[in-house]
Amino acid sequence: MFSHYSLARERQILEWREKMSDSLDQVSKYHSDDRFFHGMLQTAFRAADSETDPIAACRRRIKAYKSQFPGMFKFVVYDSTGRVISDLSDEKRFQYVFRAMYQVIASVREHVSRVIIPYPERLEEVRNRIVLLRGFFGQFLMEKHLGQPLLEGYLGSCIKASEELEKSLLWYQYYKNFTIIAFIHRNLTGREIGPRLMVDRFNRSSETCRLGLFDTQQLTVYGTPENQREVIMQANTFLNSAVEFVRSERYLIFFRQISPRLIAFSLIDQNENLINPEQSTVECLFGLVRWLLVAGFIFYCLRMRSNSFVLSVRQKLLLLFLFANGLPMLILAATAYEFFDQKRSSLINATHDQSVRIIKEFDNGYPDGREKMANRISAYVAEKNRQYGSQVWPAEEIARLKDFVQTFNPGESYLYDRDGVQMMYAGSEAMQSSVKIIRDFFKGCLEFFNSSDNNFVSAKRTMLEKITEDAYLYAGVLEHLGNISPQNFGSGVRWTYLELLGDRSNHNSWGFLIVSWRSGDLQRAFLNQQLEDVNRKIRPRQLLVMEKGSEVIFPAQLAHERAVRNIMHRTQTRKLITENSLKLGENLCVATSLVGMELSDAVIMAVYPSSLIFAEIDQLHQNVVMAGMLSLLMVLVIVRFFSGRLLQPISALSHGMRSITRRDFKFRIDFSSGDEFGQLTSAFNQTIAGMHELAVGTAVQESLLPPGKEQFGRIKLFARSIFMSKMGGDYYDYYKIDEQRFGVYFGDVAGHGIPAALVMAMAKAVVASSTAARAVGPAELLKSANAVFLHLKARGWRRMMTALCIDMNQQTGQFRVANAGQCYPIIVSASRTGANYVKAVGMPLGSATRKPYAEISGQLMPGDTLILYTDGIIEATNAGGEVFDFARFEKLLLASWHSDLETWWDGIYKGYCGWAAAQDDDITFLMLKYDNDR
Repeated sequence: MFSHYSLARERQILEWREKMSDSLDQVSKYHSDDRFFHGMLQTAFRAADSETDPIAACRRRIKAYKSQFPGMFKFVVYDSTGRVISDLSDEKRFQYVFRAMYQVIASVREHVSRVIIPYPERLEEVRNRIVLLRGFFGQFLMEKHLGQPLLEGYLGSCIKASEELEKSLLWYQYYKNFTIIAFIHRNLTGREIGPRLMVDRFNRSSETCRLGLFDTQQLTVYGTPENQREVIMQANTFLNSAVEFVRSERYLIFFRQISPRLIAFSLIDQNENLINPEQSTVECLFGLVRWLLVAGFIFYCLRMRSNSFVLSVRQKLLLLFLFANGLPMLILAATAYEFFDQKRSSLINATHDQSVRIIKEFDNGYPDGREKMANRISAYVAEKNRQYGSQVWPAEEIARLKDFVQTFNPGESYLYDRDGVQMMYAGSEAMQSSVKIIRDFFKGCLEFFNSSDNNFVSAKRTMLEKITEDAYLYAGVLEHLGNISPQNFGSGVRWTYLELLGDRSNHNSWGFLIVSWRSGDLQRAFLNQQLEDVNRKIRPRQLLVMEKGSEVIFPAQLAHERAVRNIMHRTQTRKLITENSLKLGENLCVATSLVGMELSDAVIMAVYPSSLIFAEIDQLHQNVVMAGMLSLLMVLVIVRFFSGRLLQPISALSHGMRSITRRDFKFRIDFSSGDEFGQLTSAFNQTIAGMHELAVGTAVQESLLPPGKEQFGRIKLFARSIFMSKMGGDYYDYYKIDEQRFGVYFGDVAGHGIPAALVMAMAKAVVASSTAARAVGPAELLKSANAVFLHLKARGWRRMMTALCIDMNQQTGQFRVANAGQCYPIIVSASRTGANYVKAVGMPLGSATRKPYAEISGQLMPGDTLILYTDGIIEATNAGGEVFDFARFEKLLLASWHSDLETWWDGIYKGYCGWAAAQDDDITFLMLKYDNDR
């Protein structure tokens, strides 16, 4: 159980790690001033443009910014036709400059909307007006930066165009209903306003996760003042080790360096947000005990409500087997749980490893892809060279060449003839009339190649002379014919393909083909040609590629997935990111994202459906469940088989017990075995055989006792015997002596069962045969009975009996009593003022004593009751082991008194049953009440 909660805690930590990493994305993307103000202004004024009155909404937002940041913003606003709205604009001068700026913004906006990677520096509108714009907006305003404010989100930024305080940052945006320019004061920069605002906003909306900033220069913490010391210590550790995710004693902290000076961090309290395995285990165990107690209480209530609610032996055996097998099954289930968790992690890690291998293979295939592209172009050119030889290709053939080259998405492509004339241009950056120096250079290359194939470079004395020789330069270019290689022809390093058109073998070429790409363009051409084929081969896995600069994602159908873009964006700084539960549409995937090595301007991600991993886990689940069900089925079969064998004699015994209930003592169990059950059934058969004789003996014993109710003159007699077993040793008898007197004989034989019953029968015989002794008195009758016991004792049969004899006058209530070890009789008056003992003493029958039994006389008053009783009720014990004793007996007699003797007895017996844990001895009562109404 502890391991289960430990695994759950580890999963929580992994989930929190992803959440904490995601919480830093916004701060990471917009930490710089130029990007933060760009994102803030772009969002605010886009919302204004979509309102019913865009100009009024724009006015409100401008007023809000100026109120929040006094003197820090200046705005110029155009309407939809390009005219400056003077009441919204802070600059009233240089209207011609702002008209030129509006035209440039509109031109760049249109260009940005058409292309993936914008190149504003190639726009005619930009080249014609850039000098004018620099005069007002700032000397650092560069053509290639003009598209930045028009890009979406963190891909765009403000432009650092001027050293003037009020124009430190330049931002503009072209909307449907208005166009706006903003100047941001330098005093608003360098203060981490953006990160601080984002941290404050996040902390206000989140109660669990907290964001903060650590200044590596000032060693200060912003955002979480209550735990600065620990954050500073862990942040310094991060600076030294670069370990992003830290688990301190109390906190989970995720660090991310967002600038050379700032470290952003996300923090949660482990005690408040993570499972505590020890505490959860204890709570679970207490919960289990609580439910067991509830179940036990319900079972107890059912037992109390219905005595018939009991579990059969078969059910108990089943529970025993289930318990015996359940504990190992629980251990197996816990082990299986850990196994499945480890197996899941193992499969996911294996998926990541395989994805990394596929990504690297795809990345390493980029050079091969360039070679294949070059070979395709070379094959096309070679085929046409064979067809036309040294002749200049027809115009339609050159047009087809242009179409073919454009399939590779080049930035620029040109074809020059022997005279340096440009016969073809193609590509998004190609110029209709290329620079003369470039045309002359490739004209020289053709002349050099066609002149001779010997001694490309003449011998020179020094290396300086060699590298300044034209032939040496031409030879260096011609070495790369037919390949795609990095070249610089004045516009920066580009990947370039060079090839000669004509009869190369005879040094009679008429044209020079140049195809060049920016690094991103060549990557895009490679992706367009290779990515679909690769994804077809590696299904169900899929590769996604994102260009670093533009963050364009291939294939395009997944470009809208925000989660994909976030992971690939983070990969640019972390090199490798793995995600175990990436949601694409309705499907969960395992994602592996890696920065390309050969594809240096790309991030490559592999996604693999989680359902395929879970399918394997589910199959293992099914196998384990099937094994568990099979094990349970085997247990049930074993229980049924063995319970049938075990319960056969028990079932027979049950039938035998029902036969005993029906007093069918002729029933016998037909079962024989050498084990304990065989011995039990044999003993049962012997017992039930003896029970027939016992039943006869019980009937005889019951016939020996006189009726429990009798009336002698004014004396009312009530007697009751309750035996511990079917046959007991308690005995009472009464007899008439003459017309005025009657006698009572009351005794208790030591022991129970048949031996005690035999002694009781013998006592009955003595009483019945001793007519003369009964007439003499109680002492004489006890003397006769004792003589019989002593005679039997001399013959080796040692039994003793306590007894008490009474000679009662039925009219006057006078009596004589002799006692042979029996409990003292008690007299209870009708007034219930107390209970008085008749303390007659004597030794039990069978004792070797020469002292004669003494008689005591007494008188019952009208309403008095003389009670004779055995010691069964006096010596009764409760569940705590306390003896009932005489004091409680006296209180019970007085508390339960009733004029009717049988009702009085019922009260006495109920009191006894309420005290005694069980009946351990025979109980006999005889009550003599002297009535005054006769």
